[in-house]
Amino acid sequence: MGDDRLDHLTNQVLWISLATHGRVDVIPLGHPNGEFLRWDKPLLATGRKRQEKGLELRDQDYSQVEAKWTPIFSDPPPQLRPFQVWKALKPGFLNPDTVKVAQNLKFDAKACHKYLGTVPAGPWWDTMIASWVTDPGLEKGLDKVLKRIFDHRMVKGVGKMVERHSFDEVATYAALDARWTWLLAHYQNTLLDERDVWDVFELEMDTLRVVVDSELQGVRFDIDSVFPLKESLEEKLTEDIQRVYDAAGQEFNLNSNSDKQKILFGPKNAGGQGLRSRKKTASGNPSVDAETLKHLLPNPVAQSLLEYTDTKKLLSTYVTAYTGGEVERTTGGKTHLVQVPSLLKQGRIYASFNQTGAETGRFSSSQPNLQTIPNPQRSDIGKRIRNLFIPDEGHQFIVADFGQIEPRVIASLSGDERMIQAFLNGEDIYTAVADPLGETRKVGKELVLSIAYGIGPDTIAERLGVPVTKAKELMQQFNEEFPTIDKLRKKTINNARKANPPHVRTLHRRIRVLPDLNSQDPYRRARAERQAFNTICQGSAADLMKLAMVRVHKRLPLGAHIVLNVHDEIVVTCPGEAIDDGVKAVTEGMTGINELKVPLTIDLSVVDRWGDAK
Repeated sequence: MGDDRLDHLTNQVLWISLATHGRVDVIPLGHPNGEFLRWDKPLLATGRKRQEKGLELRDQDYSQVEAKWTPIFSDPPPQLRPFQVWKALKPGFLNPDTVKVAQNLKFDAKACHKYLGTVPAGPWWDTMIASWVTDPGLEKGLDKVLKRIFDHRMVKGVGKMVERHSFDEVATYAALDARWTWLLAHYQNTLLDERDVWDVFELEMDTLRVVVDSELQGVRFDIDSVFPLKESLEEKLTEDIQRVYDAAGQEFNLNSNSDKQKILFGPKNAGGQGLRSRKKTASGNPSVDAETLKHLLPNPVAQSLLEYTDTKKLLSTYVTAYTGGEVERTTGGKTHLVQVPSLLKQGRIYASFNQTGAETGRFSSSQPNLQTIPNPQRSDIGKRIRNLFIPDEGHQFIVADFGQIEPRVIASLSGDERMIQAFLNGEDIYTAVADPLGETRKVGKELVLSIAYGIGPDTIAERLGVPVTKAKELMQQFNEEFPTIDKLRKKTINNARKANPPHVRTLHRRIRVLPDLNSQDPYRRARAERQAFNTICQGSAADLMKLAMVRVHKRLPLGAHIVLNVHDEIVVTCPGEAIDDGVKAVTEGMTGINELKVPLTIDLSVVDRWGDAK
């Protein structure tokens, strides 16, 4: 209940609802309300004046804004004490012979951990993840899924604010929530067969146990090092602002989209840069987002604005988020300050890792978004941010990063002999690709990653600093030199287009439906074609990463935990005396996967701070 309902450290379980064959049980553990009696509505100024004059108050003298009303309830009925309930239910929760079903199961598992001292025993069945696995492009919230499948409308808002609802209302809601989740799981049992996605669902359930352990563990944080970093970023932000003004030849509101539009796209005789817009907002105005600014390079105003935007984002996402404080928010072109609380809890960061963050199967994370921390090998700021994360007392970090996993997937799936041989010989794949083209390693890397990530010639041209015509020529040369890869791309798209519905599958049979493969709109069709090939590359890499996490988690010595997962990197906190066993567990867990035609390799470091890893 309340603002901390999502915080497993401080929230309270007030209701438990259980459903199985032929029955639903609802157990209250301290609901604060009885029956609803009335709303307490605050008096308006007119009402207070009438009250002072001794006049009778009217309905219009009270606030009509429901958010300001306070519900008044009778006293709650007698309820069992939490320790009584959890003691009675513990054998059931820890029974390995019963499947534990829940929507967004990690929330319930972490809540149970506080009362049981451990998470419920497997096997687990998360209906939210099952919805995502079977229909990854559709919404996976319980209310949306139940409406789509059963045409059942859930009552909204009760579960999020039980303290504003009566005892009977919450009891009914809890019972229906459990019943419909139970029915949904049974429906999904058949759907998983129909979609042929059992393998990937079981992989996701195994991964869920790793995620829950990571989120329960959290990661230790060096708060003292934040403040010097904050000073550095604030100084850089001031310098970035001045660079924008110098480049534009005038001062303007950097947080105003309309001002930036005038500066970038306005005519030169009116103080603008006279640039052409490549992207429009929903309202039809030229976009000034980061993607647009990148396309406007090397214009000095666009470049300085992009640097300012990046610094500001780093400051708000990776400094103010930890210290708490004011951050700027811009809505409708207007900037205002918002007070945000610190993410730190008991000296630790408890990030949220989202298994269902992308249709490809890739992880995303929030509070904070760890996926967008700058690469420490390219940015001193990126290294300093990562170095804020430190292992537990008496522990060290084991940091392991898959080496070139997407190119390995491409080589394996395409069967390209030269790429496979290069990997078997331990050669640098980007150099091996570039040499036959007579190009540099940088060109080889961009060409390979353009395939893996569905990048077009415009982006390649921008990254290499060459004309688009040259980028297209390089892509053509690559296709001619490595025809098996282009053949795989075409085969993937054709097979996906012929399927009903149009879809692709990854290494572990993860499905992604792409209806736009048959679109009459050439732009949407081309995008779907890129997504199709991108999915088998990134999606298969995501499958391997999740499998690696599961394998490492099972092998780790006592006291070691996976605490961070970023892109193709795993960070483990391990007791100092068990480092050798931890390194062995991570190495075997990540490199012992034999599902490709080439070996998987890792870069592994044992460090005292995350940013010190190679």
